Amino acid sequence: VTPNQTRSRLLAKQRELIQGTEAKGTAGGQKVKAPKKEWLINNLIAAKCLTGITAFAKVGKTKFLVALAASLIHQRPFMDNNDWMPATGPHRIILWLTDQPAVDTNEYLMAVGLMEPDGTLHPSIIKLYTEEDDLCWDDQGIDQILSDITANPDATLITDSFYANVQRAYGSDHEPDAAGALIDLQTLLSQTQTTHVLAFHSSKETGLTGVNAIR
Repeated sequence: VTPNQTRSRLLAKQRELIQGTEAKGTAGGQKVKAPKKEWLINNLIAAKCLTGITAFAKVGKTKFLVALAASLIHQRPFMDNNDWMPATGPHRIILWLTDQPAVDTNEYLMAVGLMEPDGTLHPSIIKLYTEEDDLCWDDQGIDQILSDITANPDATLITDSFYANVQRAYGSDHEPDAAGALIDLQTLLSQTQTTHVLAFHSSKETGLTGVNAIR
């Protein structure tokens, strides 16, 4: 099958998963049905959906994501802000940090108490993947994510970064198919209501070009 046919089948499956048989819409005088919003980090990061973290290169996205994992696991305010309390744990986390070499990632993890000086990972981290694991969102990488999520449907997936995952598979993060890879992944993750926090690179431009890249 072609990539477009595959995409079409995935979208059809997604619609099948979310469509209900009840009447659509709410009439005046009736109660609007809406689930209560769930937070991973109170008033900041929603649970059971995708949250994009976007910033310019080398300003601290990876440290931000590692600090998020530490907040969830250690049950302490995120970035020392008492308004940003983590959801009650325990939390189990997949760190898909393939945009960084292990030597840097290990440093960040040790700094927040998620790794011992001898390299032993905190037991609440299901898996840590780094640049050395040579994974992206190709067939092998997606199969690995789905295997981990299927075995741990309550896990939080933290990914750094969109660029690192699609550049090798699609040549550029500006290609339409690259965005399609994220749509396909989220379609599959939505079946387990996985929380996915994903870092995006913006352009090095700080003007309109950079703003558009962030969008």
